[in-house]
Amino acid sequence: MNEENKPDDTDRKSAFYRTSDDERQLSAVRFPVIIESTAYLVRSTGRVRFDLWKRSLEQRIGFVLQKGRNYVIRGAVEGNEFESRHIGNENPHLYVFPEASVGNLEAGRKYELKVEAVVEKRKFEVLASTRGPCIRLGKQVLDGLGVRTEMTSVVELVLRKNNGTDRRVFGRWEPNWGFLQLYLKSAGYQPGETVELVRGRNYSADDFVRDVANEDSSTGLGLACDEVPSIRVGEAKLPIGNYRLVTHGLKASLQTSVGYGSQCLRLGYDGQILETKLGNSDRVIGAYVQDDCVKIRYKRTKNLAHVRSLQLATPKAAVIPDWLIGGLEVLSSPRTPEGVYSLRTEVAAGENARMKINRTRNMAECNNVRGDLAEDVVRVLGTRMGFDRMIDHPLAPRRVDSESRRRGPDFLVHEPTVDRWCYIEVKWWQDLTRATKVAFRQVRRYLVMYPEVDDIEVEGAYIAILDWNFRRHMRLLIEKAGDRGDN
Repeated sequence: MNEENKPDDTDRKSAFYRTSDDERQLSAVRFPVIIESTAYLVRSTGRVRFDLWKRSLEQRIGFVLQKGRNYVIRGAVEGNEFESRHIGNENPHLYVFPEASVGNLEAGRKYELKVEAVVEKRKFEVLASTRGPCIRLGKQVLDGLGVRTEMTSVVELVLRKNNGTDRRVFGRWEPNWGFLQLYLKSAGYQPGETVELVRGRNYSADDFVRDVANEDSSTGLGLACDEVPSIRVGEAKLPIGNYRLVTHGLKASLQTSVGYGSQCLRLGYDGQILETKLGNSDRVIGAYVQDDCVKIRYKRTKNLAHVRSLQLATPKAAVIPDWLIGGLEVLSSPRTPEGVYSLRTEVAAGENARMKINRTRNMAECNNVRGDLAEDVVRVLGTRMGFDRMIDHPLAPRRVDSESRRRGPDFLVHEPTVDRWCYIEVKWWQDLTRATKVAFRQVRRYLVMYPEVDDIEVEGAYIAILDWNFRRHMRLLIEKAGDRGDN
């Protein structure tokens, strides 16, 4: 709230305070205001009630009691004080209960009520609860702030302490609950204190991105707002997947998946400081770029730090090897990754492959070379099989003298149409039937033993069997080996 709109205590005693110049001018009527009304006896309680015609009161005080806003009407009748609380609604009446017994006021008789003040109530008492100090704001209070309450949403509120300091807090509004409850222990409130509600609004994921896009983070990891949001680490950027805004305590929390491993990150924002967590609870303490990966340092326990790698970009797996002169021409291919791919290459490529195999000294070395050549074919074919990302030997990234000797499955690939990661095991043996059986058995075992790789959840497996006799034409069979959870 800016200074010109800041309420003054003396004004509160003499006139109703509004937040715009036009509305303040309407409230220029000086109190007290005299209204005549008939006393009614409420038999169930033995109290006297006055029914004030709201429109008449509004005309006398010079402004309208707006729907959803919380008001306090103070005054007296025949020396008996009253204080009535009213939330603006469609009811044409406003009810007043004086602090008097029936003996002081006679039912059925008309009295002059002296209205001394009409004040918009923005202060709420902090209550005690099993989870600590809290305040509870009903639907009508939020409606009065202009908050849309017809659907679930995150709400931003600005609270003012008695010392005049403001703080942004975030809460979750659920229409089925009918109220928004904020637990204020972390904000330093104690039961019995009062808190002033300055303003409020619905808060979206786009608002979050705009608020924290330029926030500096002590971890070196922040949020960049370009055409699409991304996680920024130095000059590098990680693409953001699906994201949603939730609340955690008094913070707004953006939950998102980042990188090609779809790692879950939670960015918490309390209106001042951005805090990042890996998964649900691991606090991020640093981030840096190394070897085309973002390395995220996080703490799972107080004294032990861990590092997780997130790939910056799709590995450069489609580089055509020297022996495969002219690359690969796809003559026919299935509509899905599964099926038979009919391929054609140059005659020289077949001669180069034959020469590599002829140089081997034993059967084991020959099988390794055949495995390397088959992997080259799958690697070059790459995205033409319907995979948009491909990682070489995910369980053994360090190169050895032979690609096929590296531990684990040959590739980890991503299917964009169903958004899932799968292993691929490649074979090029003379006995195609045996190659299929062995590859199937191996990749199924990998799927059971290694359901995650660097926090990438692997959900399926394929085998790739190459049928080639060194001539121009070759065939590649891609067959589904199973899904995670299959027996």
